[in-house]
Amino acid sequence: MREKGEDVVANNLVLATHRGFASGIRSALSLILGNVDAVRTVEVDADSSMDSVCTQIGEALSKFPPDKPVFLVTDIPGGSPTQAVMKEATTFPNAVCITGLNLGMLLELATMPLDGSDIQDAKSMARDAVQSSVVSMGLLEDLAASADGMRSEDTESDEL
Repeated sequence: MREKGEDVVANNLVLATHRGFASGIRSALSLILGNVDAVRTVEVDADSSMDSVCTQIGEALSKFPPDKPVFLVTDIPGGSPTQAVMKEATTFPNAVCITGLNLGMLLELATMPLDGSDIQDAKSMARDAVQSSVVSMGLLEDLAASADGMRSEDTESDEL
């Protein structure tokens, strides 16, 4: 957790999700990092038209400098927010589109060192964040067993 009064400035992000998720996870990110002014949210509900969602995503993208990478992150691969992001991203050449939003991945995306990075570097770092997120998921009992196995391997190597 951050020290009181200490903010980490987040990278440029647009979170496009079904209603409630983007604002909730942005709030959690703010609790951990502090300053999340560079994180915009777009939320879709049953009444949202594809045109209105695309417009909202376009408006969120327009808040960022066109020469800086922006991560567009969605919740579900085939969902309406993802479909809209795929349409709108074509108008913003520095957009990096990612799906499968979770807090661990969001923390990595928000804090990775993008200063001076071009779009290819940003995509590479985003791939690493996605991979880290995938590896960190699992049943707790499996993760605990894996951690126990690693500890016993460390213990054995310490004995040598």
